Amino acid sequence: MNLMLIIHIIESLLIIYFSLYLLIELAMIVIFFFVWRSSSDTTVQLDKSAVSGQGITIIVPAYNEEMTIVDVVEMLGESDYPEYEIIVVTDGCTDATLQKLQDRYALQDVAREFVDDIGTSGVNQLYTSPVNSRLTVIDKPNGGKADALNVGLSFASHPYACTIDADSILDPQALRQVAAPFLAADGESVVMVGGALAVANRTRLVGNRLTGGEFPRNPWVVFQVIEYLRSFLVSRTGLARIRALLILSGAFTLFRRESLLAAGGFLSLHNHHPYIKELGLDGRHTVCEDMEVVVRLRRYLKEQGKPSRTVFLPRPICWTEVPDNAANLSLQRNRWHRGLLETIYFHRKLILEPFYGSLGLIALPYYLIFEAISPIIKLLALLFVGGLLAWGLVNRMAMILLLLSVNITTVIFIGIITVVVESWGSKHSPVNVAALRYRNHPDWLALLGMSILGDFTFAHIRMFWQLGGISGFLKGRKSWDKFERKGFHEAA
Repeated sequence: MNLMLIIHIIESLLIIYFSLYLLIELAMIVIFFFVWRSSSDTTVQLDKSAVSGQGITIIVPAYNEEMTIVDVVEMLGESDYPEYEIIVVTDGCTDATLQKLQDRYALQDVAREFVDDIGTSGVNQLYTSPVNSRLTVIDKPNGGKADALNVGLSFASHPYACTIDADSILDPQALRQVAAPFLAADGESVVMVGGALAVANRTRLVGNRLTGGEFPRNPWVVFQVIEYLRSFLVSRTGLARIRALLILSGAFTLFRRESLLAAGGFLSLHNHHPYIKELGLDGRHTVCEDMEVVVRLRRYLKEQGKPSRTVFLPRPICWTEVPDNAANLSLQRNRWHRGLLETIYFHRKLILEPFYGSLGLIALPYYLIFEAISPIIKLLALLFVGGLLAWGLVNRMAMILLLLSVNITTVIFIGIITVVVESWGSKHSPVNVAALRYRNHPDWLALLGMSILGDFTFAHIRMFWQLGGISGFLKGRKSWDKFERKGFHEAA
């Protein structure tokens, strides 16, 4: 086999792969706009009688979150959902997280039986508050985020469980929005609802609500603003519509508690639930419990012959603090990719298995081919094209025109999405639009410019971080690599 034939075969395979990648991305954009235009306003009017017996338990796992924990609890107390409780689980904190809660809410020790059907590291102490009747605080030995969620799940008293990170802030209407699919006429098939995320860095707190902040000057933050629009908002909307979504952010997801308990809760080292044992996952854990639990919950319900509909709401109703430097961002993206590979490995038997429908035939193959191994393929493509350019086997002008066309598409893509999101927010949710970062033309143009720059810089840097995640997965690395939070600052 001569060299030119080998080059032609590699070239053909790369063209097929990236053509499919582009077609899928375009399809996600089309689906996103279809869903956005056809969906009604998700702000539903619910009174106490409408949600009687349909309460929500908000579980906030907290490990060393002294900077944000009180702000988060205060913000959750602003929710306009009629029936909910807040359970904060301090997971062996070594900072002042528990003390901050004690000082603000005058916590009081209470005794309550702990029935541990899932398997956790146990509980040290349970507290309630005379200041906030909705609040329960559970202090426990350190066991990881999934273990903390399982403790909260065991103490929950409502039929729906909402997981939220201790560095995230909810729109006051958020619980109504995520509860709406469960309470709809066809809500019996819904088992989990996820909300879209927005970047909270450099926003301000006014009256326990996020309000307008400055457009980020930090390029790492801006790149993530763009990424949340392109990858998280658009892709997840499209994947949910074709029943191929396997990731609902742990920062804000609502589950049907009964189904979640039946499927074994969240995967942790201490979990000894019968279904976890049946799958051979006891004694294992993952660094991205939010993806693994979605796959396992869908798998369990399919095996039980029960419907399992996953809903993603494409509205920016939850804000989260993101890493603002390369060191912390690299650790986060490394962990995310390790978690993706762990989940696919744990449930590899489902891949291309017809019994599991879209989960086995579409979702897992998509995440394996176009997410998990894509950094390897992209690196090989860069090396291949670079070699051809060096040997003079590729027309440089054609390559430049190709790159320009890709970037023009990017500008159109980001431009339309930001206009659509801002337009919806200004009409339906003043709280939402107040925290967006492109409320004027200079900010909007800056966002477009950074999206172009990101294609040449951030996209390739992220690829190398993901390659590090692949290496870490192969080595069995399990570190969480939590980054330091800066918190939300109350405006004067």
